[in-house]
Amino acid sequence: MAVPRGVTVPKDNSDTAVLDSLKGLRGKEFDIAYLQQVALAGHKKAVEVFRNEADGGQNADLKKGRAKKALPTIEGHLHNQQPR
Repeated sequence: MAVPRGVTVPKDNSDTAVLDSLKGLRGKEFDIAYLQQVALAGHKKAVEVFRNEADGGQNADLKKGRAKKALPTIEGHLHNQQPR
């Protein structure tokens, strides 16, 4: 979807600082840190990006179609990642 529209997608967008912070962790300590730093933060960022595209995107197909359709699913994933 990105390439036909002239958008270059990075092959690796890993945050090395986050990965480094997880390296020495094990068990429950790793699980908690992973959920906070990767799952929760990643879904927050995805919601932000998709909401921005849905509200103000330049490409009608992305704005009206894909971004608006995907946003509720991503928001649901974010909700499920919230600590209880």
